Amino acid sequence: MNSGRTQAGRPCGFTLVELLVAIAIISVLIGLLIPAVQQSREAARRAHCQNNLRQVGIAAHLFHDVNKRLPPGWIGATLAGKHEVFGLTGWGWSAHLLPHLEQKGISDRLAFEYPMLSEINQVSREQEVSLFHCPSDPSTAPLTISFLNQTSLTLPRSNYVANFGAAPLIAAGGFQGTGLKFSGAPFKGPFSHNSGTQLRDFLRGASNTILVGERRSNPTDESTRATWTGFAFGHARFLANVVGTSNKPINDPDDTAFSSSHPGGALFLYADGHVQFWSDTSDHLQFAQASLLDENNAGLVTLLAGGDAVYYPDEPDEEEDEADDPDDEYVPPVSVPPGYFYGPGGDGEALCPICLEPSLEPWPHKPGEDDHLPILRPILRPIRFR
Repeated sequence: MNSGRTQAGRPCGFTLVELLVAIAIISVLIGLLIPAVQQSREAARRAHCQNNLRQVGIAAHLFHDVNKRLPPGWIGATLAGKHEVFGLTGWGWSAHLLPHLEQKGISDRLAFEYPMLSEINQVSREQEVSLFHCPSDPSTAPLTISFLNQTSLTLPRSNYVANFGAAPLIAAGGFQGTGLKFSGAPFKGPFSHNSGTQLRDFLRGASNTILVGERRSNPTDESTRATWTGFAFGHARFLANVVGTSNKPINDPDDTAFSSSHPGGALFLYADGHVQFWSDTSDHLQFAQASLLDENNAGLVTLLAGGDAVYYPDEPDEEEDEADDPDDEYVPPVSVPPGYFYGPGGDGEALCPICLEPSLEPWPHKPGEDDHLPILRPILRPIRFR
């Protein structure tokens, strides 16, 4: 008997048609399996990102327990009721949380008394903190930014920005003006210039108010993403490195919007510590309301539609001066390195941003005092509020 043939006399094995059908079935199964694997991997990355935000929330509450307020969105000097936001110390909110994120080795080397851009802080400000990275974001390389008279600046990347509120981050007439548009504006969030928000300030409830949101990387525009170090530049684009605004929808291409690399939306940390996913198809008004400290929404619909529902005066009136008492907020000492400010003539003469006197030395100057102080040595300690 011929063992290579069946009883019917046909050879054993697959015919060509049967082989093609089997290959087609296997291909379909693989096509179904790969998306499932990718979805499971994205689910794991999203859970990791969610845990990162929870850790940030715990750190924010620990900071509040110690200082009786949340960290400022970014720090700078206050002069005669005006919020100067150009070229000052610039440390951002996340830098203040480092001691509570098991990053005391970095925080102890930060000299908050000196500008973030000072050479004293160069080594510390370039340190990467993995907890500030979303695992779904493809970019991990540091930000390389060119600005002012500097050739380039290297800063560590982050994917988390603080909630500024619903007011637009637009520098009309130059960022070095009063800056009122960026601090005490209506539609205010928990973090702004020299802010010291307390949990009792969340009038809508801590469980209903966003604290921190995501910001995805943009490989084609390195200057407008996020970093944990802070803000020290003269344009609203760079302020968006530390805060985000709900003035734009989620995943809007605008520099200042919240965005993420997660499909369909972004994760947000709330003031009570829970993390929630907002779809990029969510109602924009509801999202904007979740970013506000109070329920004063008059004019918000017009603002979100692109109208100018808010008036920001160039000079505060007397009532605003009284309400904006510098004693009610944290005012850090400021150190100005040579060439940081320049006079109108553009001759390279450095000016102190507090008193506007010519200064060719890094004169530390405490806001609210008339004269320059002696040269300060960096005090390596966490920032404290008075």
